[in-house]
Amino acid sequence: MRSLLLVSLVTTLLFGCAGSGSTKTASEPAGVEESAAATTELGPRVQALFEANCTSCHSEPEPAGQLDLTTAVASGSLVDRVSARGNRRLLVAPGQPESSYLIDKLEGTHRDVGGSGARMPRGDDPLSDAEVATIRSWIASGAQR
Repeated sequence: MRSLLLVSLVTTLLFGCAGSGSTKTASEPAGVEESAAATTELGPRVQALFEANCTSCHSEPEPAGQLDLTTAVASGSLVDRVSARGNRRLLVAPGQPESSYLIDKLEGTHRDVGGSGARMPRGDDPLSDAEVATIRSWIASGAQR
């Protein structure tokens, strides 16, 4: 029994710790792990921006523009979805913030691409450059939740 416990302890120490710490392999370039962590944090940061600035209008029971930006459905409402405003642009084109109508609406350039309506958020101050940059980064990184 004692030897089984000792073998178990040694195995855990030798192999159990191999899975903790850095997941970067020798072949990965420097910064890959940090970049992946930053990308993972973007989804919640973007959602927090939506919650603070958008969901007063873009939520159930009748979301403006048929676009619900609440936590449970925001990504599915935006990513690879065509705008309901008739310009046929994707709201969020993963990896392509310059082709994403959401960015046009936030920057007030939506009419330049055939869009309509007001700059978002409607009736409030525009998002700061830093906030729009966060959303751009999220889209550029693939628009993951």
